[in-house]
Amino acid sequence: MKLKLLLFFSAATLVLADHGPLTTAAGATLIEPDTLKPRQIALSTTVVVNNYENLSDAHLRELATRTSAGGAHVDAIRQSVMGLAGAGYGITEYLEAGARVRYYRGENIREGLIDSGGTYRAINLGTVAGMADPDAYVKWRILKSSWQTLAIAGYAKMPLGKYYSADAAKPLSAYTAQLTPSYHLVGGGNTSDPLSEKYNIEPSLTPGSGAWDFSGAVAWSLWLGEGISVTTSLMYTRRLAQNNYKLGDSLEGGASLQKRWGSRDEANVSLFAELTFRNWAQAESFSQKISNTGGTMVFMSPGVTFAWPSGVAVTIFHQMPVARYLNGDQQLLSSRSGISLGFVF
Repeated sequence: MKLKLLLFFSAATLVLADHGPLTTAAGATLIEPDTLKPRQIALSTTVVVNNYENLSDAHLRELATRTSAGGAHVDAIRQSVMGLAGAGYGITEYLEAGARVRYYRGENIREGLIDSGGTYRAINLGTVAGMADPDAYVKWRILKSSWQTLAIAGYAKMPLGKYYSADAAKPLSAYTAQLTPSYHLVGGGNTSDPLSEKYNIEPSLTPGSGAWDFSGAVAWSLWLGEGISVTTSLMYTRRLAQNNYKLGDSLEGGASLQKRWGSRDEANVSLFAELTFRNWAQAESFSQKISNTGGTMVFMSPGVTFAWPSGVAVTIFHQMPVARYLNGDQQLLSSRSGISLGFVF
């Protein structure tokens, strides 16, 4: 149904911001293939909360020690919140374009690492918040019949969000001995002197990644009658490097089964269940792959949409990981929940 389409299309690329410990983010929310009518406008806002497993200081140290042999480290975050506001416009009967802006807040962010001198360091980044990278999209509906719809879409994420560049990195010696460093190791120091090594916050933990991302997607829906439909979509994202750091490319998608009670000309409610996946490649630092990044996750997502003839709709969903195949030691995502509000006029 169109209102659910708009809400989920706005939420679909929340994952493009790549937040969470070393980009262990949530799975994709499916893209609907329908497009807005000519000169029709859609506005939406979405809030998504990601909860992660609780890592004690002792557990973080244990993981950091295990991963140090591969030159990696372990990031931990307790919770992250992403807010999104989007707008779409129907250009023709088959073409839609729009843009989204985001705000990100990560709470209780920590890092455990072994420096070049073999010393364990626990770095407390606290709360990192700010405007995340915005994006723009174009969606083209290439097929529509009484029982199926097919569309393709393209996205471009722009590096305009809050980002900590390499110029902001400071050597560890700049901090007093009584304070926990609040920056992340990025290299550039004298390996014989660990205190000269420079620290900064890497792009997987900041509101903006500092780099461009480009995505292509295909979406298909099948009408089964009696208010029942099936939707499936697939999206590939190519991420570019910035300051010798590159987040991993990703492939995500899945399928959903939806059932609506009530016609579109009256207040109605829809229940849906999605089975989605996300596979993302390892991140790279100075062209070297980070061993404990990337992997594949599978999610089950039940949800409900309430819609009214006035063009207003509210969607609530909860996403649970049901399978994980991750590289190395990474903090695990526990759950993801979100609520969306949309208006079409």
